[in-house]
Amino acid sequence: MWRISLTLAYAGVPTAIIYAADASHGGIVFQMVNRIPGGDKLAHFILLGGMAFTLNVCFQCRRIRVYGWQFLWGSLLVFWVATLEEASQIWISSRTFDLVDWLANTMGILLLGPLAVRFIRAGQHVSNGNLESRS
Repeated sequence: MWRISLTLAYAGVPTAIIYAADASHGGIVFQMVNRIPGGDKLAHFILLGGMAFTLNVCFQCRRIRVYGWQFLWGSLLVFWVATLEEASQIWISSRTFDLVDWLANTMGILLLGPLAVRFIRAGQHVSNGNLESRS
């Protein structure tokens, strides 16, 4: 249950940011991020990578095979949603599509998403030859 709560709580952050950006209500928060050199790209990296991490934890690092490639469900889901959201900016007058934003999203997903596997494994230990989950 904690995994679902964590994921829903975390999902609220990027959702609120996207809503504020689409409605042109970013104001002071966006100004602060933009004052940091590379701050916008770093925010994309951390927000989307963190979302991939939390979804992978929520899904207990379930994997899916696509055309012979194996992906974490959470990372794949975040990748597609982020790609669609970034592409949608082409049609939103207050937004600007930016391929480098998409690359920062993708790098965050690829680098932070798989950390969930280590996190899940760290919560397990071997006892009498069996893998057991810590509570």
